[in-house]
Amino acid sequence: MLGGWNNRRPPPPRDAAAPMSKRYDRRYFDHWYRRGDNASGRTALLRRKVALAVAVAEYYLGRPLRSVLDVGCGEGAWRGPLLKQRPDIDYLGVDASEYAIARHGARRNLRLARFGQLEHLRFGPPADLLVCSDLLHYVRGDELRRGLSGFAELCGGVAWIEVF
Repeated sequence: MLGGWNNRRPPPPRDAAAPMSKRYDRRYFDHWYRRGDNASGRTALLRRKVALAVAVAEYYLGRPLRSVLDVGCGEGAWRGPLLKQRPDIDYLGVDASEYAIARHGARRNLRLARFGQLEHLRFGPPADLLVCSDLLHYVRGDELRRGLSGFAELCGGVAWIEVF
Protein backbone atom coordinates (compact mmCIF):
# COMPACT_ATOMS: atom_id res chain seq x y z
CA MET A 1 0.00 0.00 0.00
CA LEU A 2 1.01 3.57 -0.69
CA GLY A 3 2.98 5.00 2.22
CA GLY A 4 2.56 1.84 4.29
CA TRP A 5 -1.00 2.75 5.26
CA ASN A 6 -1.83 -0.79 6.39
CA ASN A 7 1.14 -0.79 8.75
CA ARG A 8 -0.18 2.11 10.79
CA ARG A 9 -2.14 1.58 13.95
CA PRO A 10 -5.41 3.45 14.22
CA PRO A 11 -5.45 6.22 16.81
CA PRO A 12 -6.88 5.26 20.19
CA PRO A 13 -10.60 6.07 20.55
CA ARG A 14 -11.39 9.42 22.11
CA ASP A 15 -13.21 9.47 25.38
CA ALA A 16 -16.45 11.31 24.57
CA ALA A 17 -16.77 12.43 28.19
CA ALA A 18 -13.25 13.86 28.36
CA PRO A 19 -13.17 17.66 28.67
CA MET A 20 -11.55 19.74 25.94
CA SER A 21 -7.94 20.45 26.84
CA LYS A 22 -7.80 23.77 25.00
CA ARG A 23 -8.91 26.96 26.68
CA TYR A 24 -10.18 29.64 24.35
CA ASP A 25 -9.29 32.55 26.61
CA ARG A 26 -7.44 35.84 26.11
CA ARG A 27 -4.07 34.10 26.01
CA TYR A 28 -5.24 31.82 23.18
CA PHE A 29 -6.60 34.70 21.05
CA ASP A 30 -3.53 36.86 21.73
CA HIS A 31 -1.21 34.05 20.68
CA TRP A 32 -3.01 32.89 17.54
CA TYR A 33 -4.65 36.07 16.26
CA ARG A 34 -2.88 39.19 17.52
CA ARG A 35 0.80 38.36 17.86
CA GLY A 36 3.49 37.05 15.63
CA ASP A 37 5.45 38.04 12.58
CA ASN A 38 2.69 37.04 10.20
CA ALA A 39 -0.25 38.90 11.81
CA SER A 40 -0.67 41.21 8.80
CA GLY A 41 -0.42 38.20 6.46
CA ARG A 42 -3.22 36.47 8.36
CA THR A 43 -5.35 39.61 8.07
CA ALA A 44 -4.81 39.79 4.30
CA LEU A 45 -5.58 36.09 3.95
CA LEU A 46 -8.81 36.52 5.93
CA ARG A 47 -9.89 39.43 3.72
CA ARG A 48 -9.34 37.30 0.60
CA LYS A 49 -11.19 34.34 2.12
CA VAL A 50 -14.16 36.51 3.10
CA ALA A 51 -14.25 38.09 -0.38
CA LEU A 52 -14.29 34.62 -1.94
CA ALA A 53 -17.07 33.39 0.37
CA VAL A 54 -19.18 36.50 -0.37
CA ALA A 55 -18.65 36.13 -4.13
CA VAL A 56 -19.57 32.42 -4.10
CA ALA A 57 -22.66 33.02 -1.94
CA GLU A 58 -23.89 35.90 -4.10
CA TYR A 59 -23.26 33.93 -7.27
CA TYR A 60 -25.46 31.06 -6.08
CA LEU A 61 -28.06 33.27 -4.41
CA GLY A 62 -28.30 35.53 -7.47
CA ARG A 63 -28.51 38.60 -5.22
CA PRO A 64 -26.50 40.54 -2.63
CA LEU A 65 -25.79 38.80 0.65
CA ARG A 66 -28.08 39.89 3.49
CA SER A 67 -27.25 37.65 6.46
CA VAL A 68 -24.36 35.63 7.83
CA LEU A 69 -24.22 33.10 10.67
CA ASP A 70 -20.60 32.58 11.75
CA VAL A 71 -20.31 29.28 13.65
CA GLY A 72 -17.19 29.08 15.83
CA CYS A 73 -16.64 32.80 15.29
CA GLY A 74 -14.16 33.30 18.14
CA GLU A 75 -13.93 37.07 18.54
CA GLY A 76 -15.84 37.67 15.31
CA ALA A 77 -12.87 38.08 12.95
CA TRP A 78 -15.07 37.64 9.85
CA ARG A 79 -17.39 40.48 10.91
CA GLY A 80 -15.10 43.41 9.99
CA PRO A 81 -14.21 42.23 6.47
CA LEU A 82 -17.85 41.28 5.84
CA LEU A 83 -19.09 44.71 6.90
CA LYS A 84 -16.49 46.42 4.69
CA GLN A 85 -17.89 44.58 1.69
CA ARG A 86 -21.56 44.67 2.68
CA PRO A 87 -22.19 47.41 5.30
CA ASP A 88 -25.86 46.48 5.74
CA ILE A 89 -25.27 42.78 6.33
CA ASP A 90 -26.94 41.10 9.31
CA TYR A 91 -24.07 39.30 11.10
CA LEU A 92 -24.42 36.86 14.00
CA GLY A 93 -21.54 34.88 15.46
CA VAL A 94 -21.74 31.94 17.86
CA ASP A 95 -18.85 30.49 19.81
CA ALA A 96 -18.14 28.37 22.88
CA SER A 97 -15.51 30.77 24.26
CA GLU A 98 -16.91 32.49 27.33
CA TYR A 99 -14.00 34.94 27.14
CA ALA A 100 -14.72 36.01 23.53
CA ILE A 101 -18.44 36.42 24.15
CA ALA A 102 -17.96 38.35 27.40
CA ARG A 103 -15.41 40.67 25.79
CA HIS A 104 -16.96 41.22 22.33
CA GLY A 105 -20.45 39.72 22.34
CA ALA A 106 -22.56 42.86 22.79
CA ARG A 107 -20.57 45.02 20.32
CA ARG A 108 -20.11 42.37 17.63
CA ASN A 109 -23.39 40.44 17.97
CA LEU A 110 -21.78 37.24 19.25
CA ARG A 111 -23.60 34.63 21.31
CA LEU A 112 -22.41 31.79 23.51
CA ALA A 113 -23.11 28.31 22.13
CA ARG A 114 -21.29 25.02 21.89
CA PHE A 115 -21.17 23.39 18.46
CA GLY A 116 -23.43 20.50 19.47
CA GLN A 117 -26.16 22.89 20.57
CA LEU A 118 -26.71 23.87 16.92
CA GLU A 119 -28.73 20.68 16.63
CA HIS A 120 -31.58 22.59 18.32
CA LEU A 121 -30.70 26.32 18.40
CA ARG A 122 -32.34 28.61 15.85
CA PHE A 123 -31.64 32.33 15.57
CA GLY A 124 -34.41 33.51 13.25
CA PRO A 125 -34.63 33.01 9.50
CA PRO A 126 -31.91 30.84 7.94
CA ALA A 127 -28.76 32.76 7.02
CA ASP A 128 -27.77 33.46 3.42
CA LEU A 129 -24.21 32.42 4.31
CA LEU A 130 -23.29 30.02 7.08
CA VAL A 131 -19.57 30.26 7.88
CA CYS A 132 -17.75 27.50 9.74
CA SER A 133 -14.08 28.39 9.41
CA ASP A 134 -11.14 26.78 11.22
CA LEU A 135 -13.30 24.89 13.69
CA LEU A 136 -14.40 21.39 12.73
CA HIS A 137 -11.03 19.75 13.35
CA TYR A 138 -11.34 20.81 17.01
CA VAL A 139 -14.80 19.31 17.57
CA ARG A 140 -15.25 15.75 18.90
CA GLY A 141 -17.17 13.33 16.68
CA ASP A 142 -20.31 13.05 18.81
CA GLU A 143 -20.65 16.82 19.13
CA LEU A 144 -19.82 17.28 15.45
CA ARG A 145 -22.66 14.99 14.37
CA ARG A 146 -25.15 16.79 16.62
CA GLY A 147 -24.16 20.28 15.47
CA LEU A 148 -23.98 19.47 11.77
CA SER A 149 -27.51 18.05 11.93
CA GLY A 150 -28.79 21.61 12.46
CA PHE A 151 -26.92 23.20 9.53
CA ALA A 152 -29.66 22.54 6.96
CA GLU A 153 -32.16 24.60 8.98
CA LEU A 154 -29.63 27.31 9.88
CA CYS A 155 -28.48 27.87 6.29
CA GLY A 156 -30.81 29.21 3.63
CA GLY A 157 -28.16 29.71 0.98
CA VAL A 158 -24.48 28.76 0.96
CA ALA A 159 -22.40 27.09 3.67
CA TRP A 160 -18.69 27.96 3.78
CA ILE A 161 -17.32 24.98 5.70
CA GLU A 162 -13.57 24.44 6.00
CA VAL A 163 -12.55 20.84 6.54
CA PHE A 164 -8.94 19.80 6.97
